[in-house]
Amino acid sequence: MVKPGTWFPLVRAAWTYIDVFGPDILKALDRWQTLQAGFHYGPTREIHRRFEAWLADPASRVPTRPQGHPQGTINWSQMNALVGRDFRKYNFFEMQTKAGRERRQAVERLAASGRTQIGLLPGLAQVERPDGSLGPWSESLQPQQLHFEALALRNACYCFVVALSKMRDSEVREICKGSVVEYFGTTAVKSTKRKLDPSLPTKHWWIVDPVAKAVRTAEQLSPHPELAFASVPGYGPDKLFDSGEALTDFIKRVNGARHITGLDEIPPQHVTPHMFRRTMAMLTRDFPGSEVAVGMQLKHVATRALANRTTGSYMQKDPSWAQHLDDAITERRFDRLKQLFAADSRGETIGFGPGADRMREAFAAVRQKAEELRVTGQAKRGDIRVEHSLLQRTRFSIRFGKLNHCTMNDDHPVGAKCIEDAIVPDGHRGPLLDRCQPSRCANSVLGPEHLPIWKAERSSLTLLRSDSSLPKNHRAALDAQLHEVNLMIRKAEQ
Repeated sequence: MVKPGTWFPLVRAAWTYIDVFGPDILKALDRWQTLQAGFHYGPTREIHRRFEAWLADPASRVPTRPQGHPQGTINWSQMNALVGRDFRKYNFFEMQTKAGRERRQAVERLAASGRTQIGLLPGLAQVERPDGSLGPWSESLQPQQLHFEALALRNACYCFVVALSKMRDSEVREICKGSVVEYFGTTAVKSTKRKLDPSLPTKHWWIVDPVAKAVRTAEQLSPHPELAFASVPGYGPDKLFDSGEALTDFIKRVNGARHITGLDEIPPQHVTPHMFRRTMAMLTRDFPGSEVAVGMQLKHVATRALANRTTGSYMQKDPSWAQHLDDAITERRFDRLKQLFAADSRGETIGFGPGADRMREAFAAVRQKAEELRVTGQAKRGDIRVEHSLLQRTRFSIRFGKLNHCTMNDDHPVGAKCIEDAIVPDGHRGPLLDRCQPSRCANSVLGPEHLPIWKAERSSLTLLRSDSSLPKNHRAALDAQLHEVNLMIRKAEQ
């Protein structure tokens, strides 16, 4: 299983390559391929004509390398390409000939006037580097370096897809171009290989939009006529790659250039596609929709991955993730608690019911204590961090839900209806969510965001019970449900 310290910087680096660096790499590749397609191998008079036209064009820029490059400032091989010659076969700016030296001097004069451009593209995406400076993510996208960046981008796409889709390595490698489709109204990727199940040769894997972007990016890189994950420009279309080496090479690339790219360092760990699949399976079993989404800012990753079938053994918990995820979920809860505190401080309604009353009392006590600290000079005025620090120390217990919030204190579960007359499993702390009675529990909070859901349920139940043909037992059941719903709504009307 991939350790959390490796998982997060690796997946974030892969997404940064796809989302931030990828557009520059693809644009530079397109530019270089266009130049190569325009190479002229006929009489040199056409090259002379192109060179004169290039010199006369005010938009022309001399391609340069970063300062201090051992081969000099001007990139003469790229300069040859701009006028339509392959540097490896014919050097239009040859130093050994008088005409070649004169052409060089004309280019150098243009460069001295300031009409230069580093690499194939101007204006690469800006990043913040480890030393705090801002700059382009690459020193220059030269044709010589472009091949290595294309490999890194292909490896990033593979890493991202295998990490967040729960697909097997063989299934990712069999993705064909054009396989990102809509399946039952949701974005999915179609894979043609299915392990141990010949009756289902095609399988759809539900994915999030960032994974779809990774697959489409790999398609743009791949020269293979069918496969999305194959070679990159510069290699033959039938040359494939080793999955394990792709992950290892990507980690080396990230760590070796992070002083320029600004990416986080990836701790050394042997990783394989199989380990990614197990890690995501464990996350979606124990923490669906929590740290996967919070840690990477990718909505619905866990929800989509959870819909894709895996063997139960893949989902066993790993102790290296337990504390990390518990801390992350606690931090996320505190972020939402701060939002409620801010809303209450502005005089907005934050909820209804006894649980909401206790929450308002706790918030008022925090504000009062913060004001006392400011009056005595122990805290600065206008610093909201004082309130946040006090709020964190109060350890106010709250669990956020779709239909209500629960403020049950694990150490003093007074009034918790869910544990009344219940057999609580050994070692269990907290509420028994499947026994929640929000309309009757003193710990339940009906938030303003919950109220429309309960009102919609009341309308639905009222409509159902209006059917005169309903059997008595069904009507009685509906009446009981409607009574509970009305109890909940009345909390907001009191």
